[in-house]
This record gives sequence, structure tokens and C-alpha cells, in this order.
Amino acid sequence: MAEVIDKDLGWKRIKKKFAFLNGKQIKAGVLSSAGTEANGVPIAQVGAFNEYGTNASANRPWNVPARPFLSRTTDQKKGWQSNAARCVDNIIGGAEAMAEMNAVGETMKTDIKNVFGQVAMFKRLKPSTIKKKGHNLPLLDSGALYDSIDYEVK
Repeated sequence: MAEVIDKDLGWKRIKKKFAFLNGKQIKAGVLSSAGTEANGVPIAQVGAFNEYGTNASANRPWNVPARPFLSRTTDQKKGWQSNAARCVDNIIGGAEAMAEMNAVGETMKTDIKNVFGQVAMFKRLKPSTIKKKGHNLPLLDSGALYDSIDYEVK
């Protein structure tokens, strides 16, 4: 008579790790917890002004041309699909899920920060802005926006 032996070669462990990932997200960019600029403007709002641009109004007497640092980075990195795939492969190989998600988050954070100051990527600054800032590097002013770029795993 034939005997069937069912050996678990790691499936239960993998299944448990992926159950942990169910519903988890990695968010990167200017998080709502970023705080405010010295002038009281929320840094998340500064990020939105730069990402989408603004038109002058009574409440905001300046124009900010769109400098889409988040969407351009996401497009360049193709949504970090290769990082996510490597994360999955590493988890299957035995790595801890949260550590892998944090590694992807750190990569996202670094990639976003790397577009700051890239002159060729964004609309040129006006001469008056260059004179005021002392340089022609887009998105780099007080450093508050750059320093606020972070990630979270939820």
C-alpha cells in the first residue's frame, strides 16, 4: 500500500509572513506629521505647492510653478515595482517582512530626496529667485521640505 507524506517545506511560514503584509502600505513623501515652516505654513502644504504649482491670489500673493518631485520620482522608479518584487522574494527567502518593508521605504525616501536640486529636471528658476536664494537649485530653500521627506509603513 502507498503512503503519502505531506512535508511542509516552509509554506506555513511564508503564509504567516504574507498574512502580516495584508493591508500594509508604504507611504513616502511629505507626510502629514512633517510639521510647519518657520512662517507657520504646514510643510505638507509647501510640498503640495511645489508638486502642483500655485497661482497668485489674495491668500497667496505668489506664483509657484509646478515642480512635481513626487510624481516624477515615482515615474522614474516605475512605482518602485522592482523594489517591491525584491521585498517579496526576500520574505519568501526568510527575511522579516517589516524589515523588508522598511528597506523599500528607505529606498523611496532616498530616491525622492535625490531629485531635489536637479536643475535639468524642473522649470528654471527666475533670476529674482536665484538672487534671493543665492543659487539656482530648485526645491532647495530653507531645507525644511527636503528634511521632511520620509516614509511610514502602515
